Amino acid sequence: MREIVAVSRDITERKRVEERLRLLERAIAASSNGIVIADARQPDMPIIFVNQAFEQMTGYTAEEVVGRNCRFLQRDDHSQPELDRLRAAIKARESCTAILRNYRQDGTLFWNQLSISPIYDANGTLTHFLGLQNDISESRRVELERRMAQEQLQAVLDAVPGFVSWVSSDLRYLGVNRHLAAAFNVTPEAFVGQKLGFMESRRGFAEFMRQFLQDPNIATSQATIELQVNDSTRHYLLVAQKYQQGTAAVSVEIDITYRVEAEAQLQASLQEKELLLKEIHHRVKNNLLVVANILEFQSDYTQDPETLKILEDSQHRIHSMALIHEKLYLSTALERVNFGEYLESLVENLWESYNTWDGRIQFELAIDPIMLNIETAHPCGLIVNELVSNIFKHAFADGRIGKIWIEFHQHNSEIILKIRDNGIGFPEELDFRDAIAQTGPSKRQVPFLLLNLDRFARIDDTIGYHNGDAILQQLGKRLVNFVQTLDLALPVEGAGVA
Repeated sequence: MREIVAVSRDITERKRVEERLRLLERAIAASSNGIVIADARQPDMPIIFVNQAFEQMTGYTAEEVVGRNCRFLQRDDHSQPELDRLRAAIKARESCTAILRNYRQDGTLFWNQLSISPIYDANGTLTHFLGLQNDISESRRVELERRMAQEQLQAVLDAVPGFVSWVSSDLRYLGVNRHLAAAFNVTPEAFVGQKLGFMESRRGFAEFMRQFLQDPNIATSQATIELQVNDSTRHYLLVAQKYQQGTAAVSVEIDITYRVEAEAQLQASLQEKELLLKEIHHRVKNNLLVVANILEFQSDYTQDPETLKILEDSQHRIHSMALIHEKLYLSTALERVNFGEYLESLVENLWESYNTWDGRIQFELAIDPIMLNIETAHPCGLIVNELVSNIFKHAFADGRIGKIWIEFHQHNSEIILKIRDNGIGFPEELDFRDAIAQTGPSKRQVPFLLLNLDRFARIDDTIGYHNGDAILQQLGKRLVNFVQTLDLALPVEGAGVA
């Protein structure tokens, strides 16, 4: 008789452990981090396991590294401060993370973020070290480039001869350059996180930035502000620019104190010179009037009509020049005079001088307020004085009623002055060629145009003075390029000439 003995054993727990071990092996194999296990019980802690990610990261196979210490990854590059920290952690049987310069099998450098952890058995004995490796070369490169760019930017900003600051939308300092910090005897780090108004002397800056950052429609702005720096008032040109979609801003403050002071000194000097020029014009005017008065007194000592006429004409000319200096004295632009306003005053003075208040001579003025420099205003004033005086003396003799037209306006780059009247006109018997030949250039007062046409020895005034004058003006416009500056006109016995 045979007997069968059956023995059963519950291996469920063992199966579970085996399954967990297989899962752990698959996880280690699938990990993107390099995994290294070193035996802490053997001398020099040789490697006993590396995963596939380690092989891909270093270029070494498992067979090439098992049995070796991990230091071969540094090759000859052993002067790394992080290595000392790593050795100290291993000696103390502690966890540690270090960033090392490691080298692949082909000799290329990669930055290895290594984290080690001790492994103990059930009795608390250290048996192994587990190392997790992560290639951070790309992030390290980006970080180094970012740090280099930041250092370069900081060097540039520290070299800026002004205050540079970064400000957040909640009005706190994100950073400042060293020039700003040194001006207030603090470090740049002392500004970071502080409210803009934490320094009493920079309240003006804080108010400007508050308004700037609160306005969503402004991306950049500038202003001139005053700041107290080292117990002195300084003037700064402040320029601010938003960035990061308006959530922050950078500002630059340039000290323009010397420029502001120089401008103030220049303005004060200019005001002094303006006062001096006003005084000069005032005194020139007074001196001219003194000369005119002397001529007037001199006329009391002669009864000769020709001499009286010369003295009276001289007085009018001097008054015309004095009037220009009076206008310059009263003007804000000392180098130019409003010639339109001057003409109105000159005509009024001549009207009074020739006692025409009886209303028989009327003026029609079309005068624009055109500014002329004194070099141009003086001769133009004398020309107007001669022409209008000539009209008063000759065009309306024997109580004749009439009108004088004066036009003064600008057309493109030309300034046009027209003076005409409807007086008696030129005598028919007047021969211009004979009159000019008998009159020397020293007696000619205004420019003239003489048309020496073979068919006309005299001016024919039968069509009327006004129409004839207009014809001459049109001819003059076309022949103006042929008129020489030495051709001077003759005040003739007759109507005024335009």
